[in-house]
Amino acid sequence: MLGALCDENYRLLMRLAPQLLSMRGEYGSRIQGDPPLLLQVDHTGPFTREVRLNYLFETPDNESPLLDPEMLLRLYLDTGQVEVIEIKRQQCLPLEGLYQSPGLQQKWKANLFAGRWLDYCLSKNYCFSRISSS
Repeated sequence: MLGALCDENYRLLMRLAPQLLSMRGEYGSRIQGDPPLLLQVDHTGPFTREVRLNYLFETPDNESPLLDPEMLLRLYLDTGQVEVIEIKRQQCLPLEGLYQSPGLQQKWKANLFAGRWLDYCLSKNYCFSRISSS
């Protein structure tokens, strides 16, 4: 069941960022009335990619913007799966002891959350373009 969820998350992420396999660096998408969505390709390897996917919320007094949910995803290119590695800004989905009970259930919940969020982002018509550096 977790494998099928990771398969679906891969398909959703590839719809959100169709050129992801050739992307490096930071990308952003803005939708009027919604916070910007950021995608950062952190690590690339022959069979994996690690990406961070976050909303960017402005903070008062020009403090550093808030990234939420601070989600780190690992793509497995050979199996076509996406796995949630980390979600920092939440308390309900701890990811510890991931492949033993109750960790496997926690991993399933985190990946279910990721899939629903990816689906929501697609429904809002987010898409990615290169962020130019100044």
